Amino acid sequence: MWAGGSLQDLRSLKLNRKAAACVEKIADVRAQGPAGSEKIFVEVERNYIYPLSNGPGPKLKYREKMRRFLKNPSQNGRVGIAERRTLVFMREPSDEEKKISLEKEQKILRPPFTPTYSVTLTPTPTLLFHYSALSYNAHRIHLDRSYCREVEGYRDLLVHGPLSLTLMLSVLQSQLPNGDTNGSFIDSVDYRHLAPLYVNQPMRVCCAPRSGNVQDQWSIWVENQDGGLCVMGTAIIKPLTDSKQNETEN
Repeated sequence: MWAGGSLQDLRSLKLNRKAAACVEKIADVRAQGPAGSEKIFVEVERNYIYPLSNGPGPKLKYREKMRRFLKNPSQNGRVGIAERRTLVFMREPSDEEKKISLEKEQKILRPPFTPTYSVTLTPTPTLLFHYSALSYNAHRIHLDRSYCREVEGYRDLLVHGPLSLTLMLSVLQSQLPNGDTNGSFIDSVDYRHLAPLYVNQPMRVCCAPRSGNVQDQWSIWVENQDGGLCVMGTAIIKPLTDSKQNETEN
């Protein structure tokens, strides 16, 4: 299951048709809970890197440049987006545990903020299928209702964790100024999944600015149809001029 994560320097890797690589490693593995029902938390770090320019001297052919880059990306490239993913692995529940999970009502945790803007949508099976195809995610928990109920103990298809993040960032970006002189952008985000979101049930994607911070911060979150908090995150916003300054320096 996707438990949460973070993204840093979102604007530093451009979609400019230049070659790039994703360097991934497992940063931490830890077990929590009693033996027999423990959960295994895995922290995955991913750095999206593109090659540095050749600098002075003869230019390298593309194939040789990429060979050197992939051999040692940290020395021959510059990190664009830095991502952390928290994944949790659990034992398959017993038949009794599945029955309890299907019958019990979901605990409702109320959001600590009032949104200044929100969008409500209902995730359909088609949306989940398309997002699975887009993200190369073939997990049956997003596609097969019988699998969800009979194997995982969930009453219906689950909304992807990354889809929730995509929606939160899209809603937040729609509220930021985008002019050349007063524009701003999402620089980083940290988020956590607290409860499942189900297919065919309305979900409300919310955002609100937070005051009293040195940097501009926004709270972003997703509520289920009962107003319960399911995903909670914090985004750091920076003026567009910061991004242009970085591009000049690099």
